[in-house]
Amino acid sequence: MFNNITGPKPVEDVFGAYLSSDAELTPINQYPIIPQNFIYQGFPKKILPLDKALQALQSKKDLSDTFICTYEKDKLFNRIRRYPKNYVEMLKRTAGIIGFDISIHSDMPLWKQKAFIGENLELTYFFGKQGIPVIPNIRYGTDETIDDFFSAIPLHSTIAIGTYGFIKFKYQKAEWLDCLEKIFQKLKPERLVVYGSLKGKLFSKFSEMTQIQIYKAWFAQDREERRNGN
Repeated sequence: MFNNITGPKPVEDVFGAYLSSDAELTPINQYPIIPQNFIYQGFPKKILPLDKALQALQSKKDLSDTFICTYEKDKLFNRIRRYPKNYVEMLKRTAGIIGFDISIHSDMPLWKQKAFIGENLELTYFFGKQGIPVIPNIRYGTDETIDDFFSAIPLHSTIAIGTYGFIKFKYQKAEWLDCLEKIFQKLKPERLVVYGSLKGKLFSKFSEMTQIQIYKAWFAQDREERRNGN
C-alpha cells in the first residue's frame, strides 16, 4: 500500500491486508502466527456456533461465558468473513472465539488449501488482536501443508479440533489417529478442546499427554435440552 505524497495515491485495501498487517509470518507461506498472549489458557464453559451466537447476541442474551465456533456450514459465517470489523464489538460480549474453520478438503488444489488455511489464521489473528481471547483451531489440508501450518501455532498452548463427519469408514479412524499423533508431536498442547461428534474413547490414547475436554455438538446439546424441557 502506497502512502507517499510525491508517489502514487494509496491503494484501497480490497484484500483485507489490515487483518494481519503487523503479524509475524511463517517461513514458507507467510501465514500469520498466532501469538501466545492472544490464546485463552483454559477450557470454555460453553461453546456455541457462530450463527446461533449472533442470533442470541442480537436478542441481547448473555454469552459472556460462551466461546463461539464456526464448526458449521461455511455459508453461515460468510458474512463475518466479508465484514469482520462489523462483528468486533458484538463478539467482545462473548468469552472468546475458537479459531475459524473454513472447510479444507484433501481433494482441493494445493493452492486453494493454503489460501483457506491462511484465511482461517488471518481471521483468528485479527479477532485476537482486538482483545478477544482465541483458541487456535487445528485445520490443515494434505501432508504438504502440515509443517508450515504448525509453525503458526504456539507450542504448549490450548488448541481446538472440530470433528464433524471425520470418520465414516474404518480406514478413516487410522488416518484420524495419525493426525492426532502429528498434532501432539508438533505442538505438545497443554489443553485440547474437542468439539463435534466423535466419541471420547478415540482420545483415550492421548489423555496422559494433555488435558482433554470434549464438547457435544450443538445440535446434540439442543436436542438434550429440549428433551429435558429447558
